[in-house]
Amino acid sequence: MLAGATYDLPAYGLAALAKLGFGGTEEKAKQFLEKGKQRYAEIEQNFPTQYPDFTKLEGPGDYLGFGIEKAGEGLPQIATALLPGGAAAFASRNAAKLAGQEAMKAGIQRGLPAALAEREAIGASNRLLAGRAAAATTGTSMAQTILIS
Repeated sequence: MLAGATYDLPAYGLAALAKLGFGGTEEKAKQFLEKGKQRYAEIEQNFPTQYPDFTKLEGPGDYLGFGIEKAGEGLPQIATALLPGGAAAFASRNAAKLAGQEAMKAGIQRGLPAALAEREAIGASNRLLAGRAAAATTGTSMAQTILIS
């Protein structure tokens, strides 16, 4: 799991930044993925997969061992996928709240009635959240399609 957190997470984050137009981050993401690939090869060499192919399983004990091994192999990927989403959602909610507060303040300073200023604040929050959701989706898609393949 440490290899996934050390190499995969930064690669996905950098890929998202590259998609948003931050120069130089795509190359750095590729470097992280390459280092991760090397690390995974080292792990396989030091701790070889006991059941590399399900077609060679011979009995119930093998099936059980295969299932346990594959579930254990999947845990780092599941954690890698879930952890950044929670942090990003938290940051996006806070950013949307601040954007709404600023829009409300600006509307009231311009002399808008409170109801209209509140409507502007809700719109500002929604636009920010929509933009962040699009960026997250695009960044994840890019990392999965361009950088990993």
